[in-house]
Amino acid sequence: METIEFQGGLFSDEVQGGRTGARIRLGLEGVEAETPIGQHFRVPYADCQLEQGGASGRMIFCHTPDRRLSIFCEEKGFPQALARSGGERVVEELKRLGLTARKERNRYQLQVVLGLVAMLLLSMGAVRLIKLAGTRAVHSLPVSVDRKLGGLAMEAMSLEGPKVSDPVLVGTMEKLVSRLEPHARLPGLEYQVTVVDAPIVNAYCLPGGRIVVYTGLIKAARSPEQVAGVLGHEIAHATLRHGLERIAQSASAVVALELLLSDVGGMLAMAVELARHGVLTSYGREQESAADMEGAEMMLKAGMDPAALADFFAILKEEHGEVPDSLAWLSSHPQLSERQTELRRRAELSRPAAAEPLGIDWDEVVRHAKDPQSRHAVDSKSKVGEHPGQAESR
Repeated sequence: METIEFQGGLFSDEVQGGRTGARIRLGLEGVEAETPIGQHFRVPYADCQLEQGGASGRMIFCHTPDRRLSIFCEEKGFPQALARSGGERVVEELKRLGLTARKERNRYQLQVVLGLVAMLLLSMGAVRLIKLAGTRAVHSLPVSVDRKLGGLAMEAMSLEGPKVSDPVLVGTMEKLVSRLEPHARLPGLEYQVTVVDAPIVNAYCLPGGRIVVYTGLIKAARSPEQVAGVLGHEIAHATLRHGLERIAQSASAVVALELLLSDVGGMLAMAVELARHGVLTSYGREQESAADMEGAEMMLKAGMDPAALADFFAILKEEHGEVPDSLAWLSSHPQLSERQTELRRRAELSRPAAAEPLGIDWDEVVRHAKDPQSRHAVDSKSKVGEHPGQAESR
């Protein structure tokens, strides 16, 4: 049988960064991919679930049923070759995808033009400038884009453990968020809090204001102000639009050009894939520092001392070390001691004018977090062993 190969890529937690380019081969039993460093992956035809999308609208994604592996390609002859190699089931899947081709025609024509421009600029060594411009362009997008991205990402991500319906835990987190919300930099976000029952010291805020807090974080904190500091930091990632920047930084030059033209279709598709592989909520050193300072500013305006977050860092450093691999919420960008020093310096420069007590019985909150018999958990789509951003979270 003739070997059929294409250029494409894949999404998988087993590759660095969650995404890599790959050489794709249509084998006897499935779609196979080999990465530049020699890793091999395969999606069997019998299990292959197809999806059309990507920046061009013509990219074909071959997913495993659990979506832990996605092989993708947008070369012109790939669908036809896949139909010849994949058998009747794959042909039916491709026919189903063909129903949307007419709707994508105008978009595809635009992508052809953008692609030609991108190729021209590539030859001129300007791709980095395009992507930088695309990253900056996200700050001019309407907030409705953030909300759309956050909703899609929340649906795509897997949590580790069930959602918690206990009013003590959920109500306390909502109370802390409502205290910070009036002082958020970006208006128009819709904050929604989800508490997840899992022993993970983690919290994150998706674009648009979707907040997830793990009970492990609640149990590790010694005061509500410390958790408020964490929430302020995470909300700052959303108000500073770091998630949108993360997508733009990971996107191709074509998607960056789309953003410059206020076309967010490719960005939405990229957000879903990054969310599925836990990459959307991992940030760089500058973004982490900016979120620390922005969160501290929110706490000050809300009548809370930002040194509480530095105190939380001190607890975690004492119990787990400088860069604790076991903690999902922390990152080595920058390290704990550096972030703690900067936060204390900020707190010394400006204490809250009128500190207002939160009125929260923290001992009771921690008891609810520790005792599964004292709360009622609701069912979740989450899967054990998967939780977003564990490798390089905040």
